[in-house]
Amino acid sequence: MTQSPCSTIQQQLAERLVDTLSQLPETERVQVREDWSDIDGAMVETATTLDATSLQQINLAVNAIVGQVVKLTVRAQPALLAGARLRIGGHVWDASLAGQFEALRSNGMGGPANV
Repeated sequence: MTQSPCSTIQQQLAERLVDTLSQLPETERVQVREDWSDIDGAMVETATTLDATSLQQINLAVNAIVGQVVKLTVRAQPALLAGARLRIGGHVWDASLAGQFEALRSNGMGGPANV
């Protein structure tokens, strides 16, 4: 059985999020721990449903950053187009296609030419 291109992109972007989280510098991890409280939890917004393995990997990465087990809330956000966005204690990591488009636009690469 072959995966559809959308699920492949979704999985690749979820893996990128996990990689980003696992490579956070210690100073950033400390800042997240200081800003986070256990009542905050963590929110993962996804363009489409993530498979159980991807969700588990994200949850394990969040637990490692925070230093304890965190309740991960998952919310559908089709506007992301593909991928996921994670929010922990006011910190946001965006591994979505919409986020990449926004970054291009912010860097002047996606809008009309400046005259």
